[in-house]
Amino acid sequence: SFNAQKLKALNRAHNPQQAKDAIHFAKTLGFDHISLDLIYNYQGDNKTLLLNDIEEAFSLPIDHISAYELTIEDGTKFSSTPEARQENENLAFFVSDEIEKRGFKAYEISNFGTYQSRHNKGYWELKNYIGAGAGAVGFLNDRRFYPQTDIDAYVADPIHITEEPLTPDELLTEKIFLGLRSAIGIQKSLLHDKMKEKANILCEKKKLQCDDTHYYNDNFFLSDELALYILG
Repeated sequence: SFNAQKLKALNRAHNPQQAKDAIHFAKTLGFDHISLDLIYNYQGDNKTLLLNDIEEAFSLPIDHISAYELTIEDGTKFSSTPEARQENENLAFFVSDEIEKRGFKAYEISNFGTYQSRHNKGYWELKNYIGAGAGAVGFLNDRRFYPQTDIDAYVADPIHITEEPLTPDELLTEKIFLGLRSAIGIQKSLLHDKMKEKANILCEKKKLQCDDTHYYNDNFFLSDELALYILG
């Protein structure tokens, strides 16, 4: 956020001007693509505050925005004050519409830009990646790798890693969920016949778009419901 009170309440270490300076410094140093993250549905968020955040963001030399709804994770400071998160789905639509109105197209439920992050898309396409650091997750050849989450334990033994092989059904489920919440879509050849029947029904009802090879979703806010229908 570019609202000083909200940043302080969210326990951020920076102020609005430092956020702006960081973007300008990155541009001066020669970064071709610069993104920033916005958080919404913190307690007290409203359209006026969020519109100001969006306008401030677009005054900066960026070509990408990630807009995340606040989530409260167990074990964090905010887990003792769950009321910090408000339930207002209208703000999700508002934020998305205002960002797209300014020329940044959504290519995933939380990501918008004139540039699409290869880093982000690598996760959604289930490409291989390294997780370096305490609690980071890696993925290689249909297996996930989990290093220790405790920092001291990780420093003492960084290659103590738990391995999780994913079954074909688990991989297919992930490809369906990730494909429908992003512009990647679902490759038709991956689906079983019954799944294809359901996906074709969604195409007939204009809930999905389809071409010769893929199914695509153009309403990311319905992605989980669509995926559950296909998998059900």
